[in-house]
Amino acid sequence: MEKTDTFIYDTVPSNYRERYEKCHNSRIDSFVLVIGYGVLLVIMMLNAAGVLAGWRPVLKMAVLAAVAEAALLGTVRLCYGISRRRMSALIKSREQGSLKGTFYPDYLFIEYGDGRQQSINYSDIASVRENEEAFDICGAATGLRLEKKYIGRDGMLSLRNWLKKYCKDKYTDNLLPEEEGIRIEFGWREGDREQAVRWSSLYALYHLRYYYSEKRAGFISILSAALLYMNVMNPMLAVTACMCLVLGISMLIILFRQMAYRLSVKVTKKNYDNRPEDAKTIVELSGDELVIHTYSSVTGVPVGKLEQVKEGDRFFAVNNQFIYKGDMSKKEQAVLQNRLKKYCGNGCQYIDISGSARGRTIRSAAAIAVQALLIFLLLWNYNAGNTKSGDILRDRLYSTSKLEQEKKETKAAGEALVQYVDTPDKEGLNLGAPELRIEDCYSDNAVNYDSRFYIENGTLYGISANEHGELGRGDTEGHLNAKGFYPPYEITEGVRHVALGSSFMVYINDKEELWGTGDIPGTEGTMKLTKMMDHVRFVSCSEEAVAALKEDGTVWCSGTLKDIAGTAIASYDGWEQQLAHMKYVTAGRNTMAALSDDNVLWTWGDNTYGQCGIPVSEGTILPEPVQAREKVKAVWMDTLLYRSPEQYPLYDREEPLPYIGYRMYIQQTDGEVRACGENLVPEGDEVFARVMVQQID
Repeated sequence: MEKTDTFIYDTVPSNYRERYEKCHNSRIDSFVLVIGYGVLLVIMMLNAAGVLAGWRPVLKMAVLAAVAEAALLGTVRLCYGISRRRMSALIKSREQGSLKGTFYPDYLFIEYGDGRQQSINYSDIASVRENEEAFDICGAATGLRLEKKYIGRDGMLSLRNWLKKYCKDKYTDNLLPEEEGIRIEFGWREGDREQAVRWSSLYALYHLRYYYSEKRAGFISILSAALLYMNVMNPMLAVTACMCLVLGISMLIILFRQMAYRLSVKVTKKNYDNRPEDAKTIVELSGDELVIHTYSSVTGVPVGKLEQVKEGDRFFAVNNQFIYKGDMSKKEQAVLQNRLKKYCGNGCQYIDISGSARGRTIRSAAAIAVQALLIFLLLWNYNAGNTKSGDILRDRLYSTSKLEQEKKETKAAGEALVQYVDTPDKEGLNLGAPELRIEDCYSDNAVNYDSRFYIENGTLYGISANEHGELGRGDTEGHLNAKGFYPPYEITEGVRHVALGSSFMVYINDKEELWGTGDIPGTEGTMKLTKMMDHVRFVSCSEEAVAALKEDGTVWCSGTLKDIAGTAIASYDGWEQQLAHMKYVTAGRNTMAALSDDNVLWTWGDNTYGQCGIPVSEGTILPEPVQAREKVKAVWMDTLLYRSPEQYPLYDREEPLPYIGYRMYIQQTDGEVRACGENLVPEGDEVFARVMVQQID
């Protein structure tokens, strides 16, 4: 039977595999160690006895440098081999809870990490419950719980889609809306102060990244040997000085790591000792920023700057900002974890760093002892094998550093008043055109949270969950592909413009006919392509209403125009004419606007932020069109663009879109761009503020 998709549930912390891959095979390490030390010791003894006195100095230097380097790397690799065996045992113990699931048309096939296999028929599943912590698949004879901390963001989306497809009537969720901000307040219980010190210090030790320093030391050894040989006449002096330098640097790196760890423990303990018993930590996450309030500081991180999130059993580390979980409930931990995955994607990882301090301390002590022995042998070899004093070491090595200063652009005094507005398609606005052309306003790409509809060579395609029949196929099936996502579906040909509401799609074809499908306002919903109107020049949609401009200049509306809170502002019985002698019409989420033949702007809808171009004092709700401004060439609602730049439905978006807001943008007939609405400060009694349009990626 043909499978449809698989998912991986991996309970092994990410740092386990990372450390395992950085360790080499222990047998090779032991061989390199024995050969390196053996050859080094033989050469040093022969040189000290004078047997190698006749050798060419360059050859002697090369042999000693290679053997010393082999001994150093052998020591490091032996430590890696021990770590590899230990990590292999830990990974095997953790893999007992891992599994691989494969969706087949009739059943779910599970392969566990310990070799067990299980088949779960969809008909035997009693319920599928999803909450912030896990997916619970409950059956009559067995059950399966998949904790979300072991599943990535993309994996959760795919798994949710497949479970909804095969267990549609049994699937329920208890999730917070993703657009809703969260606020979590928690304190510490008895004994948490000591635990917080321990986990904070362990994370500081983990963050030092132990396994990179030895590679740097190997590179320094080669570079130092080359530079020092160029500056001295005695090859043995160069070899001895280089090896002592390399080993000394390695020792300093190891000592620095241990000192940094010990210092971190002391500093953290001192800070936490000053924490009041009743102090609270508050984590607030909105669509724009993550804010962490501790008893002594407040830290804000824009969600667009979230690059790395590490989660352990008792902590979160967001961009290396340590957060001890304290008495945070499991549900709150899961909510925060899932929201961080939304914005950080694959940068969010579950790690286990318990017990790492002791093992690394032992390895560091062993490395220091071995390197101290190497330095002693090298110095003894140089003093015993050289009868001539040689030239004095001419230390011509110097380090230079160039400080690059950032050049900050200064602004003129008046420039501070300029307000900038963002658009991802500045060129597409046609700001340099002398007048508005309806052809320039057509959209060949429209995206909302569930769907994307786009036009290629006159053919309309759709990518949609199809919950309301937006694809016009007569059903509400999403038809997932093998990867758990919705593929493009060819809808019709001869299309010039497409627009979307929250649960419907409309388009204009080459015959100037208005068609649509889904929960089309005024049609009581349809899952088939339905012709709605003839002789239509342009159409635009709010969330639940449609505004259409006909060839005769009349504007017709259908559906329900609602305010920000979801209350109806105006409800239209079928298609109702609102205006005449118009040349353009557009709609935002909660507002509509039209331009007359003589460049007069008319608006209606929600005016909570003054986004209709009317002072808020004159009304926050405008159920009928009102004249807002004269000498207006073009108008945009909510977004400063004609077509969406997004290539995928927004449910897959990890970051909020910066160019969407409760605003209206206009370009006057004199070419000046103005805007009104949310977060804009007008001048004096003006409703519109002068703005500068800037392109964003």
